[in-house]
Amino acid sequence: MERSHALACLVTAFSMVAGWGAMPTTALAVNLMVPTQVVARVGATCSSMVAGVLDFGTLPATPALGVSRTDATGTVVITCSNAVAFSVVANTGTYASGSQRRMQAASGVYMEYDIYTSSARTTSYPSSGATQSYTSDGSPSTVTAYGRVRSQFLTGFGAFQDVLTWTVTY
Repeated sequence: MERSHALACLVTAFSMVAGWGAMPTTALAVNLMVPTQVVARVGATCSSMVAGVLDFGTLPATPALGVSRTDATGTVVITCSNAVAFSVVANTGTYASGSQRRMQAASGVYMEYDIYTSSARTTSYPSSGATQSYTSDGSPSTVTAYGRVRSQFLTGFGAFQDVLTWTVTY
């Protein structure tokens, strides 16, 4: 090939390349679609529990230093989110003897009592195993403990007390 012809081809090729730079460009649109899963979790929650006092008041002693059957009620208020099923147990207390709940006076004397799931006082409030079940409507739920001191002989007198621990499972 002649030198002038080769130079002409090179100039033509350079002009074509330079001309491409001046040409309008067209954007290429590519749609990439990726599905995204959207998830939210609302956990069941029980946020607070307030227990009132189960107060049997002042019990008159009988001549043989005993007490007559006396009933009282106490409450536990439990706040859980809406539609949460929860269960409640109350332990046997600080001074229990086996499964028998007892209060103790400062003198060391005991007075037996129990708590029940209803005002009929036929079913003792569970302390373990089986539970008392409820379902929350989102507002505070009041659980009533129906207490009873049965007639019994005491070997002393004084102010009797006990501490129960309530456990809520949800």
